[in-house]
Amino acid sequence: MNSTLNINSSIKITAQEKKPNYGANEALFQIDLQSSIRDNVFIVINKFKSPGKYIPVFKTETKPQERGKHSFTQILIDTDTLCNDNDS
Repeated sequence: MNSTLNINSSIKITAQEKKPNYGANEALFQIDLQSSIRDNVFIVINKFKSPGKYIPVFKTETKPQERGKHSFTQILIDTDTLCNDNDS
């Protein structure tokens, strides 16, 4: 017996055209966290939109504590993503 499963589906893809030189400037973050927290932690960098409203633009990998601190690799984010107020 050959049966076929019918599934109604759709995919919506939205693209945004970037201005010339978008991402040409970058911000570099170095994070070392010394804390009593022994569990795995991660860092989220948010973009400020308005009082009380933030949008996450970067999340680190989860890191365990080593020798009393959590160390993360340097984080490089283009300044358009971090600071451009035209994003929603």
